[in-house]
Amino acid sequence: MNARSLSISAALLAVSLLSAGCKKDSPANPSNSDYASAINAYWSVHPTCLWPDSVKMPTQQDTNKEDRTAGYDALTDLGYLQRVQAEKKVFIFGSKEVSNYDLTAQGRTVWVPDTQQPGYGNFCYGHRSVTSVDAVNPTTSTSPNTNPPVTATVSYHYAIKDAAAWAKNAEIQTAFPSASTAVAGPQPDTAKLVKTSAGWQMTAPPSNTGIVGATN
Repeated sequence: MNARSLSISAALLAVSLLSAGCKKDSPANPSNSDYASAINAYWSVHPTCLWPDSVKMPTQQDTNKEDRTAGYDALTDLGYLQRVQAEKKVFIFGSKEVSNYDLTAQGRTVWVPDTQQPGYGNFCYGHRSVTSVDAVNPTTSTSPNTNPPVTATVSYHYAIKDAAAWAKNAEIQTAFPSASTAVAGPQPDTAKLVKTSAGWQMTAPPSNTGIVGATN
């Protein structure tokens, strides 16, 4: 092999090594689609619901406290709850008017029971779906045996891809402003992700707003 051939071979080898060094390894250098997939996987099994926490049914509410009864009354007008007025004794000499609410047959078709709390549940109307990944703040590990990053905080926008028609009801949206906002269009949020042996996974949010079984 002459000097010219050796020179060409060396140049090709250098280009090949450079290309290999620049090639991204998906687990170590995740793309936005990797993060979006992890976020979508979490929300696919955590529906978005009307109340921030599971509620018990049947339930009794003070009729005079409209801030507590507005949501129940909106669901009653929608046909998902039935309401019965009653009198409840207060201390020894008094009483107050209360409303007893329970699920109707129609309401049970959209009621999602909380498997962790028998008798509790929520009215859920769809699932989040990532519309854009806006920013990623990764953290790296100091361990030589771990490929960085190992965790990441992801800022993203989402939409309710399969929003139920009843969630767009005017009375429901007035009683539940969070539902009105959620179905209006893409909304911002952040997610904590961790890299596991099974790939990237989203950890539970500190405040599981609208998730069945959530706790404060």
